Amino acid sequence: MQDTLLLRMRQTGMFDLLTLLLAIALAFTALGVIGVIQYNVQMNNMPEGLTDYEIRESLGYFARSRGSFLTYGLSLLIAAAAGFVILAITSYLRDKV
Repeated sequence: MQDTLLLRMRQTGMFDLLTLLLAIALAFTALGVIGVIQYNVQMNNMPEGLTDYEIRESLGYFARSRGSFLTYGLSLLIAAAAGFVILAITSYLRDKV
C-alpha cells in the first residue's frame, strides 16, 4: 500500500472528528436552505394586508429559523475546512521534521 497524504490524514484521530463536524455542518446548512425555500414559498402565497405579527405566526419553524441554521452551518463548515487544511499541512510535514 502506497503511503499517501490522505492515508496519513486518515490514520489520525482528528480526521474522524473533522468528518463528523463536516457532516453536522452540512446538515445545518441543508436545514437553512430548506428554511429559505419554505420562507420564499410561504411569502409568495401570503395575501396582501397582513400585519408583521400575522406573518411571523404563519411561518413554519424552518422559515423562522433559517438565519440561525445557515449561520451555524456555515460557521461549522468553515471550521471543518480550516481543520482539514491544518491536518493536511501537519500530516505532510510530519515526516519532514
